[in-house]
Amino acid sequence: MAKNLLEKYVWLVNTIYDAGYITFKEINNKWREADFDGKDLPLRTFHDWRNAIEEMFGLIIECEKNGRYRYYIKNRDEIDNGGFRNWLLKTVSVSSLLVENLKIKNRILLEDIPSGVNFLSLIIDAMKSNSVLKLTYRGFNADKPYSFNVHPYCVKLFKQRWYLVAYDTDYHTLRTYSLDRILNCEKLEDSFVLPIWFNAESYFKNTFGVNGVDKEPEEVKIRVKYDLANYLRTLPIHSSQKELGKKGGYVEFSYYVVPTIELIQEFRRYGSDLEILAPESLRNKFRDDASSLSDTYSSGQSQSYYEPQRNLGFNQLGFISQGSFGFIVNTNNSPNPNSNNESRKDSDLDPLFYEVASRLVFWKVASNRMLQFHFAIGHGRAHCLLDQLESLGIVGPDNGGRREVLVSTLEELDDKIYGASRNGKLTNYLL
Repeated sequence: MAKNLLEKYVWLVNTIYDAGYITFKEINNKWREADFDGKDLPLRTFHDWRNAIEEMFGLIIECEKNGRYRYYIKNRDEIDNGGFRNWLLKTVSVSSLLVENLKIKNRILLEDIPSGVNFLSLIIDAMKSNSVLKLTYRGFNADKPYSFNVHPYCVKLFKQRWYLVAYDTDYHTLRTYSLDRILNCEKLEDSFVLPIWFNAESYFKNTFGVNGVDKEPEEVKIRVKYDLANYLRTLPIHSSQKELGKKGGYVEFSYYVVPTIELIQEFRRYGSDLEILAPESLRNKFRDDASSLSDTYSSGQSQSYYEPQRNLGFNQLGFISQGSFGFIVNTNNSPNPNSNNESRKDSDLDPLFYEVASRLVFWKVASNRMLQFHFAIGHGRAHCLLDQLESLGIVGPDNGGRREVLVSTLEELDDKIYGASRNGKLTNYLL
């Protein structure tokens, strides 16, 4: 059973939440039934936990002033509405459960969050003090990174990626930045005043994802197969989801939302199990996309190989393509697209190579432990990455566990990689 204090906090919150109203005697009975220590829960300990829960989770456990003097969660809507406190409570609960079962960690699989989470702590700290941030940022379609100052307003987790909503002081507007595309983040001494009108929850109320906040929402209607309907009932796509009715083997739902690209991609996940009914413009888009997709697959299979070109930026050198990491290709010795490719050799570049190299330009020093921590990888993979970086002259040899970064700008890094691709060090790498 639970052995640490956090788990006991979570247990107490869940016990009171599930009961709605419950006396201390009933709480104590459940405590004994849960077989924590086989002893009663001291009343003083119970009140200490109440205070700790309010401080940690922001959940207020109150007692009725008359009647049976039952305890209840005064602001239970914070849990019911699925907001931050609900997420935090569930996260702590799951984290404690995982820590308690490390012996079977190889049988518990989790989704990975991109390495942008490294800057999350610094950004949240800047939000607390309303401090200006200097970001060095490179979008997927940008030829090179650029630096600018922002006022951090809020952060949002969506589809395993963290996003920052911030006021851009150059363009004088709110913009959204993906944390995994931030190469460097610096907290400045300057401060800003958060506008009274800004509310993070209201800002994203009518959107699915992180885009479309400046557009007007509209009613979106879909028809889905019955099996998919059960899935949507238990995990709604958007908070505005309403079930309109059933007909045959189908169920109709409606949403009051902006048809963002993220929403369109979410709908596409379900293929022919989902049909757009309204608005007509969205229905037409899906019809046209379906026709285009059919043309693509009916035209036969194709695969492109190319040699890197000078001064086109890393994304055109093969390191970034539509947000995915790849490898440099040499057209003089390309594998046959129709044949089964051999498995990559030990000399193949790691998919994290470009991101690691770019970050090291700003960090100025590298070590195995640093790569393990910032990129959530194992010792062996970090060691191979450092060997690859050293072989291309990006970092120096190991010196007591630390390595000097030999390039000081991204332009120098570009030169190193381009030179390696031209002299044959980076040949036969499949994109």
